[in-house]
Amino acid sequence: MCRTTSRELFTHYLRAIRRKRYDAVIVAETLRLEPAAWRQLVATGIPVVLIGGTPHPQADRVYIDDYAAARDVMDYLIRKGHTLIGHICGAPAMMSAAERRRGYRDGLRSAGLSTSPDREVKGTFLRDGGYAGMQQLLACAPRPTAVYAANDLTAVGALCACLDAGVRVPDDVAIVGFDDIALATDLRPALTTVYHGQREIGQEAVRLALARLRGECPEEKQTIIVPHRLVVRDSA
Repeated sequence: MCRTTSRELFTHYLRAIRRKRYDAVIVAETLRLEPAAWRQLVATGIPVVLIGGTPHPQADRVYIDDYAAARDVMDYLIRKGHTLIGHICGAPAMMSAAERRRGYRDGLRSAGLSTSPDREVKGTFLRDGGYAGMQQLLACAPRPTAVYAANDLTAVGALCACLDAGVRVPDDVAIVGFDDIALATDLRPALTTVYHGQREIGQEAVRLALARLRGECPEEKQTIIVPHRLVVRDSA
């Protein structure tokens, strides 16, 4: 069974764009596009709207402020009295993961709390990465009393690791996720997390693309930041 690479997929869509099969493109950038790929995409002359990812001077952009959202998580945990807070990071090379990690670090520093490499562990944005990351944090001495997971799938893995280790959430360790996926309310305990406006981001991206096609946007590229909010449930 053949597996299509991201490069092959990009080439496929670029070919379709050049054949005028699309009027606009919305790019949800999970990994950074190479400069050569951006040049090829912009050269088509088609309106490009970027969801999240790295800003580009020739693309409109719709996103949430991952850094500010992470700071909200940290402020909440610190107000709850936590001083030993661990972080299971997101996938390497993704801007959202980097911004959420930066918010974690700055949240500690602004509260006068020390950072520790032992309490900041690698993750993948997937359940298994959360499970392995939580196992590392549970082995720390002293153990964190709260963990900020880079997204909800990571938090699911962290919750499972706690369950298997006989660690109670939130009595022994509080866990906060990010994304507010549908599963977040079904978990036990229900997951405290960040709602980051998935629907609103999609709506704004489509609106911007259509406005570009109709000539209704200013010439300069537009940046729209969609509001987020912390959703407090039972896990923290």
